[in-house]
Amino acid sequence: MNTNKSTFIKVICTCFFIFLLLGCAPQHNYAFKQFNAKNQGVVLSIQGYVIVDTVKVKNLEERWNILADKMSKKPGFIACYLSKGVGNSKLILANSKWQDLESLRNAFSDEKILKLENELPKKQFEHLFTLGSLGEHYKVSN
Repeated sequence: MNTNKSTFIKVICTCFFIFLLLGCAPQHNYAFKQFNAKNQGVVLSIQGYVIVDTVKVKNLEERWNILADKMSKKPGFIACYLSKGVGNSKLILANSKWQDLESLRNAFSDEKILKLENELPKKQFEHLFTLGSLGEHYKVSN
């Protein structure tokens, strides 16, 4: 049973990774290319890293926390998270939530923020989203 479950998890992770690669193919608009878009409300910035080495994960975590601290002091910043994939996943997801695209643009016009961003490992993908632009759903309390 554990072998089947392990194989299933590996297949799902592989499919997810292929999906990410296809979604972030050459036609994909990366985050900095999206900065000139019209402001459409709350913005979610997402970056994905695939890191195999535990030491490099620790390095990413340390550098990202320094960047997050600087970003959190910028106007329009709401929240940010650095999340490791469940189990043996090598995918690490970083995301930040901003009041609007202008706030995000302004934060990344700061040379200190750009320098810290450039010290992070190479991203597998990055993209900006207008949060909830296609729908929202909240749990209703009983």
